[in-house]
Amino acid sequence: MLIIPKAVLETLSPGIATFTFQKRVYDAELKMILDKYQPVHLTISRPKKAKKTGEGSRLNLVHLWFREIAQQLTMEEETVKGAMKRMSVSEGWPTCLNPIDGREEPISIAWASEDHMAILAKVTELFAALNGIDLSQEE
Repeated sequence: MLIIPKAVLETLSPGIATFTFQKRVYDAELKMILDKYQPVHLTISRPKKAKKTGEGSRLNLVHLWFREIAQQLTMEEETVKGAMKRMSVSEGWPTCLNPIDGREEPISIAWASEDHMAILAKVTELFAALNGIDLSQEE
């Protein structure tokens, strides 16, 4: 993560980096970023509450629900997860552009905040209720 000024750069994977600016961004630092990373995708947003992980988290619960729905509908878990994320977009689940084909698609659960996970959980519960699917309430 590059924090400018007083920055630390953490490369997430080759060619991909996240930049967080604490204070003013100076022209020289911005030019350095543009020279080093091409293309540059800039997202400006307020910080989100980090997603909780681990035992008893909403993340674990929705993954359990995806498995249960997949088993009861005899489908793959990944198919169910993708469908729940797409249905959640109309409720506020964020999207991004796929760099390969330029299509807009729901963000990965790995990038979701706790607020986003609440949306996904609500949509998943509603889908299950409307389709007569029993879901566990905790793992």
